[in-house]
Amino acid sequence: MESVSGNPIPRRIARYGRPLLVVALIIAILQSISCTSTDRSAADRDSRPKAEISPAWVSEDGRKYPYEIILPPSDMVMVLVPPGPFIMGSDEGRDDAQPVRTVWLSGYYVDKLEVSNGIYSRFVEETGRRVPIFQWLDEVNSPGFAVCGVSQFDSRAFALWAGKRLPTEAEWEKAARGEDGRQWPWGNEFDRGKGNFHWNDDPWEKVGPVGAFPEGASPYGALDMAGNVYEWCEDLYDPDYYKRSPDRDPPACTEGELAVMRGGDWVKGHKASRCWERYWRAAPGTSLGIGFRCVIDMDRAIGLLAAKPVE
Repeated sequence: MESVSGNPIPRRIARYGRPLLVVALIIAILQSISCTSTDRSAADRDSRPKAEISPAWVSEDGRKYPYEIILPPSDMVMVLVPPGPFIMGSDEGRDDAQPVRTVWLSGYYVDKLEVSNGIYSRFVEETGRRVPIFQWLDEVNSPGFAVCGVSQFDSRAFALWAGKRLPTEAEWEKAARGEDGRQWPWGNEFDRGKGNFHWNDDPWEKVGPVGAFPEGASPYGALDMAGNVYEWCEDLYDPDYYKRSPDRDPPACTEGELAVMRGGDWVKGHKASRCWERYWRAAPGTSLGIGFRCVIDMDRAIGLLAAKPVE
């Protein structure tokens, strides 16, 4: 065999050239298969459903706030109530919730659930606060049940420990009924199966576990805002406060001798659990039907998460 130039090809190349060509061809085929497989795998990865990013509310300037957060030390889930207007008050019932009007609130987070015995006991252990007065009753002291037998003062102390605060009446009402002025957290028709009320066919004689009625969620996802236990607010009770409070971020009322509680309890009927109903009790008072939940300003919550709103 000769080369194109006429020079003889070395015998070693002549002897091994053909097998080397075969090996090179096999390598090229294998590489082609590998590339095709890699491309197909990449395409498969692209076509698979991607992990869902937790949804967020987006402000006008483009900042994103997650709809749910968890803050230490209580480690309770909180749900977002975005800034904006809502319908506050009612023309029904007593005149202390009149007139019906539109009120604008800044954004905040509210505990998704009422504070439970288990979480409250951590607060007691760390601070030395007194144990709730009814904890000796086996039917109400389960760790997952809503804490009861706490005063407004106890509730404020817990909120301070948790880095939060009690809600104003306006904040509580918006968290319960949303923007559309509904009667109960779930709508305008009472449904005893959507909350812990004493005539329900549920296994609890008194207070029940938090979050046991997901069908009764408010528009923002807060549970148990009708029935189970009344919830302390930061306000003192003034029967005329709805008539004279400002239409934008009304602060907690500081004038009065009694403290406000909202939402009804396991004893009261459907009227007491309407979102706009206002009830009151002496701030140091306790009951088998009074508990609480907390709130925190939206931007302060993001700060405590050690991260600014995602741009």
